[in-house]
Amino acid sequence: MSGLYENQKTIRQLKSMINESKPNSEESTFYFVLGFPRSDIGKGTLVAQLLNATPDSDAIKFDGLLNTNKSGRHTSDGHDDFGIYERFNQGKKWGKEHYLLAGELYQEFIKKYGENENLQINPHLSFFVENKIYDIWQKSGKPKSFFIEVGGLITDPEVDPIFTPIIQRMQDDGIGKVILLTELQYGDYIKTKIIQDAYRAFISRQIKPWLIMMREPLEVGEVSDDDRLEFERVVSTKLNAVFNNRLERIISVPYFEEIADYTKYIRDRFLPMVANFSSTGLFIATGNDSKFDDFQIYLGDEYRLESPKTEKIKIDVPEGIDSIEDNAIAKARAYTMKTGMVALGDDTGFFVKE
Repeated sequence: MSGLYENQKTIRQLKSMINESKPNSEESTFYFVLGFPRSDIGKGTLVAQLLNATPDSDAIKFDGLLNTNKSGRHTSDGHDDFGIYERFNQGKKWGKEHYLLAGELYQEFIKKYGENENLQINPHLSFFVENKIYDIWQKSGKPKSFFIEVGGLITDPEVDPIFTPIIQRMQDDGIGKVILLTELQYGDYIKTKIIQDAYRAFISRQIKPWLIMMREPLEVGEVSDDDRLEFERVVSTKLNAVFNNRLERIISVPYFEEIADYTKYIRDRFLPMVANFSSTGLFIATGNDSKFDDFQIYLGDEYRLESPKTEKIKIDVPEGIDSIEDNAIAKARAYTMKTGMVALGDDTGFFVKE
């Protein structure tokens, strides 16, 4: 049977199309938004906020469903994820052209390439879907930030064989990043089992989340920004201890009674992660005048430098957290959260060989 077909013809065709249409890392970034441990964790609402917060952005949605209704959506207009996108992004519309439905993808894929060879979901369909993503990105005007909401979980059989290799390839090319939405557990102290399970599911597939966003349970109640930073530090330290893999981008998301507060929070926390130094300046997280002067010498006139004194901000960041590196990270994260600027922290010490 295999002798009737030209081996790997479809993959060669799709790879050629991908190479012609995909951007470079300076042109655009593709953010895959995935949830764990359950699908209905609020990915659609999060993407709506990310679209609102991020200039020059657009989004698409993948569903592993085989069918849809006559309007091209899997529920009534205004109540699905596109309706949520539109609610928080007035004047913008999302429709069928932004929707990747598994049943339609299978049909189109088989119709186009079914006579070429014996086809498989992975790698054939995976390359096909990647090419579709670039095609929609181009038709959307090549936005700088392109969010891809992936319905289901990375462990689902309708998601894993298609998106795991896509994300791996796009990570390797420097254009793909994963935003993982998960849950923080809280009793008398911070519990990280769900987050560890989520992280394990991704790194076992050679996918490293670029950002973890963890929803706080109602039991946490009202806490300060400093407390929230401590939640994030605890999780980062735990993941590093368990997986020997430091993740510095973690956002703890409180429960908001007013959705407008959620929108502002995402804007304040996410934008510094994708900001351009030249447009925001660089915050040096130190109150030491000598250190600040040193950084001015090191960095020259390339960046506009700010400090706690120039911004009239005072934060007491605890010292001796775990290591010199952790101290520096804690300072930078605290001042970024307070100022919305890209921050650089440092900590110093002497290292002497015994």
